[in-house]
Amino acid sequence: MNRIVASCFCIAIQSGTISGALPGNASRTTAKHKPTKTTTSTTKLDAKMDNDKFVGTWQGSLPIGNGMTLPLVFHFEESGAKLSGTLDSPAQNASGIKFDTITVHPDGSIVAAVAKLQAQFEGKIQPSKLAGVWKQGGSSSPLSLARSFGYQPPKRAQEPQPPFPYDSEQVSFKNSDVEISGTLTLPKDSKSCPVVVLLHGSGPHDRDETIFFHKPFLVLADYLTKRGIGVLRYDKRGCGKSTGDYKSATSNDFSEDGLAAINYLKTDARVNPAKIGLLGHSEGGLLAPIIADKSTDVSFLVMMAGAALPGDEILLGQVRKLGEGGGLPKQRLELECQMARETYAILKAEPDDKLAIDKIKAMRHRLNPQEDAAAEKDLSAQLAVMTSPWFRYFVSYDPRPMLSKVHCPMLAINGERDTQVLASENLDAIKKAVESNGNKQLTVITLPKLNHLFQTCSTGLPQEYSNIEETISPAALTVIGDWIAKQTESK
Repeated sequence: MNRIVASCFCIAIQSGTISGALPGNASRTTAKHKPTKTTTSTTKLDAKMDNDKFVGTWQGSLPIGNGMTLPLVFHFEESGAKLSGTLDSPAQNASGIKFDTITVHPDGSIVAAVAKLQAQFEGKIQPSKLAGVWKQGGSSSPLSLARSFGYQPPKRAQEPQPPFPYDSEQVSFKNSDVEISGTLTLPKDSKSCPVVVLLHGSGPHDRDETIFFHKPFLVLADYLTKRGIGVLRYDKRGCGKSTGDYKSATSNDFSEDGLAAINYLKTDARVNPAKIGLLGHSEGGLLAPIIADKSTDVSFLVMMAGAALPGDEILLGQVRKLGEGGGLPKQRLELECQMARETYAILKAEPDDKLAIDKIKAMRHRLNPQEDAAAEKDLSAQLAVMTSPWFRYFVSYDPRPMLSKVHCPMLAINGERDTQVLASENLDAIKKAVESNGNKQLTVITLPKLNHLFQTCSTGLPQEYSNIEETISPAALTVIGDWIAKQTESK
């Protein structure tokens, strides 16, 4: 993973790059008195003593918006007269990210930069902690680190542990010049086994769709395979062990990867080619009907919190729901909604990135001339995400025409408290679109008290995701397992 991204399976909110900034001047002016002459050995000793203060492992949590935090771990060690080090983001399965430069100043402050993230930490040792700020993408966030003996991730009770009572093997398949790497789980001694392909939500996900130490696709694969249903899950292109360029990809590219997964399964003698289905979560739910339209080999579809409304409507619904949940004053919420609505309209109408950004900035200045400099810097980072190929595709995409082409059996489920893909609006749209072609094989279910990740929750807001021990509600697993078993049973 080349970027630290705060992704939460959300279709619309890709919490951009993690950011931070140290107020004041990182460099210090020298004292006005004449410096005392020192020997080279004394200077080296002083430098070593300065470096020694930082050597070791440091751990802290970075605020990333919506009340959520991201754990980060720094490792510093001596490298000659200098420091070297690496950065881990455990919640994103990212480790060993090298600091390209680490500078320790005479006043005891440190600056550690990661070029490929366009980010740096600037801080200073205080009693019992290393306190400073993380800078990235034109934004800044406070980051306080404490000495650590190694990060201990929260326990996730549902995460299956080996040995598994089924076969699990590493596989790979190609979509043109992109090689996709994944895991295929099958009941032991499989012959003509039904298989479901898992399709990720938005963000640079691995095959387990890991987020905040939860591994939903691993839990799903384990549950379904134990019920006699094979599962293929894979790393998104440009993520994990898969090749390709994630940053330039759109939902259509990801759908082609899903199609390649189906074609791969048809070559495996253990798989029943007449019983290959798709299960998509969030953006993956949007992809499933696209893939089904491209392939006659899809025998059933499952949409978990899949969008059925146009992208700009999904995004606007998120802005309103998350603003309400976060206690945003009504006047400010209406302003945010208006700015969001006009931003998406500009993105849909103006294909040139530079012109679109200029128009969005002008619009925001017109609607909110008091916007401060810090907000403008943060906006620049957001606009870089909004003008990406994926976001542009999504904001203009209407899933309903493709849903109206679905003729196979289909299950659509949403959590009642989902604040990212709102249950009633999207399930109603799915029902109307799918049944418009006479398809009578649709099952629509709203699951009470569940959020976008299908966890049992209190509010459904994203800040709860990491604090909930449950990865997927057993009730959701049962609904999915029972329905797929019914579609794939021998007749």
